[in-house]
Amino acid sequence: MAKRATVADVARQAGVSVATVDRVLNGRRRVRPATAEAVHTAAAEVGYHAAPLLAMRARQLVPYRKFGFVLQKESKEFYRGLADSLRSQTADLTVCNATCVIRFVNELAAAPIVQAMRDLADEQVSSIGVVALEHPHINDETKRLSRSGIPVWALLSSLSAPEVAGYIGIDARKAGRTAAWGISKCARPGSGIGVLVGSHRYRSHDDREGGFRSFFRECAPEFQLLPSISYLDNSAGAYEATSELVTRYPELGGLYIIGGGCSGAVRVLREESTAPGIAVVCHELTPLTRDALIDGIADLVIQSPIEAIAEAAVRALAGIDPRPKPLEFRIWVSENI
Repeated sequence: MAKRATVADVARQAGVSVATVDRVLNGRRRVRPATAEAVHTAAAEVGYHAAPLLAMRARQLVPYRKFGFVLQKESKEFYRGLADSLRSQTADLTVCNATCVIRFVNELAAAPIVQAMRDLADEQVSSIGVVALEHPHINDETKRLSRSGIPVWALLSSLSAPEVAGYIGIDARKAGRTAAWGISKCARPGSGIGVLVGSHRYRSHDDREGGFRSFFRECAPEFQLLPSISYLDNSAGAYEATSELVTRYPELGGLYIIGGGCSGAVRVLREESTAPGIAVVCHELTPLTRDALIDGIADLVIQSPIEAIAEAAVRALAGIDPRPKPLEFRIWVSENI
């Protein structure tokens, strides 16, 4: 018969004393949460019979946290994926016992976002991460929550409120300049370049457009940048805006789609009447944008790292990494998907 694991085996595996294991097991004296977690992990590894009890003791030594997240439209695959990643990252935390509450907002307006933030505060969350428009009401609510002890983090799109705890997402200006670089390499020299903006109320969309236009001013002035069109970040709006562009500008050479709702634009670009040879850059790799790359409808897709964003958000809200840096985005073309 295999030798039964002992307290000494657990101590040796964890790199602590037998007395420390005993303190964790019996709760006689407090030990650091990290030490208790190490003892629990070691007990599971050596097959110690009281490993479940050690796990319970370890959980009792760490604080409880409830995180709140306000995301945009649940109908979008991107936000459903982000929600799943946030739940997974929260469940994997070891520095605290944590749960998360996620609220989806289906309107591109300030009022429902503010209401969702207030609802989360009523549920006594310890901190909030929010995908939000730049709006005075949202900035006011961020200030109010911060002063009441609930820090607010901006996800995916930054906020100007001085009280915001920080920003978690990609460098939007860099993404816009990268999109411009791609189009400048693929579009017909000197042609017109269209810009579709989901909403200028998103600072990330505004910053992407700013970076996009700055690149062309500095590096490719021979192209004609057309006035931007806002399409309210939905498929129907993108369809109308793209139809307008290709009709009004038959020699359109490039198109940058800033935001969601790409399906409407892609549908127009697939139509037989659409002028061929339009260089297209959009955001987020989905089944639709992946097919667009394969079929030559899109030339480049800029993808936000959902898993990394979720991890950084949970670590920030938990106080592990309160100063996250902008995250690196990924570039997809037809040859690397």
